[in-house]
Amino acid sequence: MSMHLLLVPCLILSGHALVAQDPASPQDLGKRLASAGPEIERLMAELNFQDALTKAEALIPTAIAPYDGTGSSAAFASAIAHYNYTQAYFLAFNAADAFGQWEKALVYVRKAQELARTNKIETEKALAGPMKAWEELRDSGKKVLDANAARISELKAKQNPTNAELNELDDYLAAEKNHQMGDKSAKALLFAWDRGTKYAKSYDAYVDYIQLKIEDQEKEISSYAPAKGDKSKWAEAIAQAPSYLNSFPENKGKVAFIYRLLVLAPESQKVKRLLDLTLGKPVLPEAKPKPKITKKK
Repeated sequence: MSMHLLLVPCLILSGHALVAQDPASPQDLGKRLASAGPEIERLMAELNFQDALTKAEALIPTAIAPYDGTGSSAAFASAIAHYNYTQAYFLAFNAADAFGQWEKALVYVRKAQELARTNKIETEKALAGPMKAWEELRDSGKKVLDANAARISELKAKQNPTNAELNELDDYLAAEKNHQMGDKSAKALLFAWDRGTKYAKSYDAYVDYIQLKIEDQEKEISSYAPAKGDKSKWAEAIAQAPSYLNSFPENKGKVAFIYRLLVLAPESQKVKRLLDLTLGKPVLPEAKPKPKITKKK
C-alpha cells in the first residue's frame, strides 16, 4: 500500500510580500525609509538637526494600517509594516531630541514603543501556529530523509524499478518536498517574526531617558533663584555659563543642548549667537555696553 506523505496546501511567502499594501502605504514607507534613512543620518552627523527632523517627520504615515492577523500572508505583511512604522517614529524621535524639541521627541518615541509592543503581541498571536506547522513539516521530512538516505540512493539508481519501488520512491520524494517547502516557509515567516517580536522592549529605555531629561530640566528651571520658573531667563543664564556648556564632551551634544536652549528662549539673541559660534558660523563681535557718562555738577 502506498504511504504518500501529504503536502500542506498553504501559501509560501516570497520576497514580494515583505510589506503590506493600503491603506497606509507601508510598502512605499519601506522604500522611503531605505532611501531617506542614510540622508537623515548624514544630516545628523553634520549637525543639521532641523533638516534632519523635517525629513524624518515627512516619513511619518498619516494613518496606521491596523494589524491584520487573519492569515499568514496578511500577518507577515502587517509585521513588516508595523516594523517600518516604528522605524519612522524612531528616526523622528532622534532628530527631535537633537533639535531641542524634547516634548515632541517624547511623543514620537512613545508611539514607536506602542507600535513595537502591538507588533509583538499580534505577531505572536498570528504566526506562532503557522511557524510551528512549517517547522514540524520541515523536521518530519528531514527525519524521513535522514533515516532512509541509503535506501533513497538505491532506489534512484535502479534502472528498472518495480511499481512497488516507484511508489516507495514517491513517498521519499514527497518527504523531500515537504522538507523543502517547510524550510522555505519557516525561514520566510522567521523574517517577519523577528521584525514583529524582537523590538517590543527596545524603546523603553529611550522613553525613560527623554522623560527624565525633561523632568530634570523642569526642576532646574523651577529652582532657578533669580527668576524661578522663567524658561527664557534660565536658558540665557545657561548660555553664558561656560562650565555648564563645557561639560559636553562632544560638539554634537553641545549643539543639541543649545538648540534646546533656543526652544526655551526662541527670541534670545544671546542663545542664537552662541549657536552660531558653536556651529562655526560668522558672527559680529558682541556689542559692549557703553560706559555711563556722569555730568559734572
